[in-house]
Amino acid sequence: MNKKIAIIVLAALLCCIATQVSAGTSGAKPLRWYLEAGGGTAGIEGDLLPTASVHTGIQLGSSVAVGAYTKLTLLSDFEHTEFGLSTADVEAAFSLATGTELTFTPFSGQRLHPLVRLSVGGITTGYLENTDGEEGYETAHVQRFFHAAAHVGGELAVTRAFRVTVQGGWSFAGNTETMGISTGELGGFEVVIATRILWDTMW
Repeated sequence: MNKKIAIIVLAALLCCIATQVSAGTSGAKPLRWYLEAGGGTAGIEGDLLPTASVHTGIQLGSSVAVGAYTKLTLLSDFEHTEFGLSTADVEAAFSLATGTELTFTPFSGQRLHPLVRLSVGGITTGYLENTDGEEGYETAHVQRFFHAAAHVGGELAVTRAFRVTVQGGWSFAGNTETMGISTGELGGFEVVIATRILWDTMW
């Protein structure tokens, strides 16, 4: 099932790139980039955990973009931080998802329009360990698994270059049991609020 999701997303990416290239015209034209940063919450093992994410990439057209994503989720408390997180059975546990994404914004000419995002990549999860008895962490114990996600939401174009998005969706993780978290349970329902900046360069 995970391989099928990856193949579908990659096939869609190749189609979008081919369409954009075939529609291109000669001469200099603007290339539009985006940078998005946001935060939210993820439901893992019945707990709501804080997340932070960064996305960047290029617009293939007015309503299609391709890019890369990084999403950090805290699974337990860290040294000097008491958030009351205990989903993992060890201290300083986290997950870091990275990969490639396709973003669709139909009717992007409207100030308020839909946003659909498909992502595929991997998720690194583990914990940091203090091995010398002094402040800070010296050792990381990590594993990496397959990761995919699908989100839908809305985007508000405050200006041509600045946008605010609200997204909800589901992530899928191929993890085995780790740190007291059951198989596949690193994925779950997610809600994200983010800001997105767009700018043009010539090529």
